[in-house]
Amino acid sequence: MPISRSGITIVIPAYNASSFAHSFFECLRKQTYHDFVCVFVTDQKDNGTTIQAIKAEMKQADFFDTFLLFNPDSVGVGASRDYALDHWDFQTEFVSFMDIDDCFAEDFYQKLHQRAVSDQADITYCGYQRIDSKDRHIIATEMVHNPDFIMNPVSDWRTVFLNPSPWNKLFRFSIIQDARFIFPGGGEDGMFLLKVLPRCQKISFVNEPLYSYFVNPSSLTSMTNDKLLESGKGAALSLSDYQKQVYSSCLPAYRTLIDTFVFVRIGIGQTTRVCLGNKKDRKQTLRNSRAFLDANFPLWRKSSLLSFSSGLKHGPKVMMLWWCRSLYKHGHFGLFIFLYSTYTKLFKKDIKW
Repeated sequence: MPISRSGITIVIPAYNASSFAHSFFECLRKQTYHDFVCVFVTDQKDNGTTIQAIKAEMKQADFFDTFLLFNPDSVGVGASRDYALDHWDFQTEFVSFMDIDDCFAEDFYQKLHQRAVSDQADITYCGYQRIDSKDRHIIATEMVHNPDFIMNPVSDWRTVFLNPSPWNKLFRFSIIQDARFIFPGGGEDGMFLLKVLPRCQKISFVNEPLYSYFVNPSSLTSMTNDKLLESGKGAALSLSDYQKQVYSSCLPAYRTLIDTFVFVRIGIGQTTRVCLGNKKDRKQTLRNSRAFLDANFPLWRKSSLLSFSSGLKHGPKVMMLWWCRSLYKHGHFGLFIFLYSTYTKLFKKDIKW
């Protein structure tokens, strides 16, 4: 297979996505940065139309190379990314993981790459907008108020608030080449990010919303069900075992970060969405999540990253998490869920940490 040396390799899981191929390639063709190659990964879930659509668009890909990988298993987005990591010969400095049904600005890769190179960053973020796929209204604009960079992110309180999804980032390939999205216990973007953070010396930011993430009813992240919550818990447990084996030298700070991150993403985020979708079993869901945290990530209860003094020092986000933790400790987190549900219904805006 011919492989092109490039500044960026873009990995795109693609199955049953023929209707998105043209708009995605339009975003690629409009890029002001040209030194990239695209690797599309399809699997048995696809009925063949996606491959045909991609091949048709490939004929008009003037300045970049496009390749197709076929995964013989029907595995989903995370495992498709892993398949590329396992089977593609990455001749590149940076890797980007994209969703084919989203859009991104013309200078998306130019600004990310420029910042990554100038700052010598291992991970580079940009801001993004979450957009309702039906009426195209902006649900939220996020990740646009960050510092220019974070050094040693394992020890920095701001890392807890970083969006874990891979699509608004450039990763230096050397820090992710043996990391994977699917863990023995399940798959979760946040766990992938946590796994590579100890190798990351610097995270840089482009505080502009260069990426548009479309939220639709079929999106896995639009509503979390019990199965996905359990998958997230399984991935968190696998990561916990992994860090004990590999990162003992930075265990105290890393352990605190993991426990705090799992509390925020699973204890608050995923658990809240399960409770919103299943009010009947809300109390049991909350008891189960708290028991899971206590048994496996006990530092959530006393993490200095979520202390009252940290809230006073670092602002309302940390103070809100301190309040949520207090509710969680005393079995009253249902109050937050009620207020969250009321707020989102009244203002049609979401709350993201």
